[in-house]
Amino acid sequence: MTSAPSTPYGGGGSAAGLAAVDVVYVVRRVIRPVYLLDAAAELVLMAGWAVGWARHGGMS
Repeated sequence: MTSAPSTPYGGGGSAAGLAAVDVVYVVRRVIRPVYLLDAAAELVLMAGWAVGWARHGGMS
């Protein structure tokens, strides 16, 4: 199964955005600090998308 070349951008961008929301809301004390664990998980997903993108040719 193949995916569109833009899929890593969408996946990585979504993960980065969700992590940023978690961090901002924790800093503003809107949500509890436990949500930083979710932000960390999102960063792992973002790294996974980046590694996959790089291994499969990047921008080529």
